[in-house]
Amino acid sequence: MRTTTIKFCMLLTMFAINIGQMAFIEENTAQAAPVEIDKLIQSPTGTDITKEQEVVGKLPKVEAQTLLTIVIKYILRLAAILTMIALIITAIYYLISMGKEEDISKARNILIYLIIGIVIIASSYGIVTGISQFDFFTEPAN
Repeated sequence: MRTTTIKFCMLLTMFAINIGQMAFIEENTAQAAPVEIDKLIQSPTGTDITKEQEVVGKLPKVEAQTLLTIVIKYILRLAAILTMIALIITAIYYLISMGKEEDISKARNILIYLIIGIVIIASSYGIVTGISQFDFFTEPAN
């Protein structure tokens, strides 16, 4: 019974991770433009460049601060998904304990740690979002 429960929980975890990755990829590729490689165009400097090179040249410049923010937020989202899955696993563990005090106390302790984890994840997500809105590296206009 435990092996089946563990396999089921691993399947749910992998499913949640795949959904999170698909959402992240879909979110980031929705703005991509179609590329025609075969067509040559004339650049302002007079040299021939491909349409692909023109599209790459028009991509936004991503700063290290923005990239770091995106990576941290993605990791925190993944941690939140895994925490929710762990909550489900803990509930299953509590249900299959069948009144054994030792298993019930383990499930209760796991639940307490998961709630603390959710609070830490939510607060760190808020802190990262708040700090990323500040512009530390530009001089104020006089």
